[in-house]
Amino acid sequence: MKKFLFLVLAMFVALSAYSQDRRVDEEIFRERLPWKHELRIGYGGAPIFDREEHMHTNSYSFGKVDPYYESSLSSIYGKRYGDEYVTGVFSAEYYYHCKRWFSVGAYMGINGMWGKEYDPATNSQLKNKRGASVHLVPMARFQWVNSKLVRMYTGIGLGVYMAYYDKDWVFYPGIHTTPIGISIGRQVFFYAETSLGTATIGGNFGIGYRF
Repeated sequence: MKKFLFLVLAMFVALSAYSQDRRVDEEIFRERLPWKHELRIGYGGAPIFDREEHMHTNSYSFGKVDPYYESSLSSIYGKRYGDEYVTGVFSAEYYYHCKRWFSVGAYMGINGMWGKEYDPATNSQLKNKRGASVHLVPMARFQWVNSKLVRMYTGIGLGVYMAYYDKDWVFYPGIHTTPIGISIGRQVFFYAETSLGTATIGGNFGIGYRF
């Protein structure tokens, strides 16, 4: 019985010491970065999902989408599409820093799209096509480097993707992940990150403000 009580007491002391260390770490972090709110604006990433869902393409290059030529009889009698373009994804984000290692927030990304459609017989332009896609995604972010000037993190979120292009509306689940991200600065900071999801594939960069 005495050994059991001693073991319980030792575990209680160890947990108390660990909890105290965590509180000290949190206090040190708050001295370095006392701001709990964060706003970001950014740009980048290739909107591959938009290209696959809306545009008539065989190949893709950032900014300009190469024209698509259909095979067989449809290439003669079907519609012909000219070059199609995307703006790239402009994004806005908000985060609340619950702990030094964990934040919650929201991501919004917008991509513009436009192109032309032609009559295959006369080669005359039939119409201009325009549209945009929007991602709205709640995010969870895990910070694993927290120095005075540098933070590194990983993020993941699941939300909604909506788009309108050439009189066609679509809605899908939207996912946005940040495998690795880095921010440099204190109250005003710059950031760069890799991205993978329906919003963007590649990377994003931008500027942020903590308050």
